[in-house]
Amino acid sequence: MAAIPVARRATNPDAGLRGLAAAATALCRSGDLVVPFRAMDFGLSVYHCPTGQTGMLYFDQTKPAEPQLKALRDRLAGLDPSRRVLVVFRDDFYHQKFLKVFDQALAEITRPGRTPRVAWQEKDLTLIVVERAGGVEISP
Repeated sequence: MAAIPVARRATNPDAGLRGLAAAATALCRSGDLVVPFRAMDFGLSVYHCPTGQTGMLYFDQTKPAEPQLKALRDRLAGLDPSRRVLVVFRDDFYHQKFLKVFDQALAEITRPGRTPRVAWQEKDLTLIVVERAGGVEISP
């Protein structure tokens, strides 16, 4: 019986980073801002998440928070109201250790009347889409 989960994983593996990148690719529109936390940019780039038409702001919770929060506020101030923010993170040791910094950043992202929703999640990987309440739909 112990072999059944192993066989199931072999025939139906977790989507992992590949699934996260596919979800981000499907959801990302031109002009959106992608905010990957602590090395998730590398995870997305391996699977070719196209960020060329979007903005990207890397956020590393292990680095001083205030300069990164200021950069985030500046980018949000220049973001068209119809555009969304995609937040990508892994709930790992560093995420838990610096959870307060993540919460501060998410508060900044949602402050201008934007609503977060979990768009994709698997185990410790999460993609949150943050958009204006009532979401303005724009064709990609």
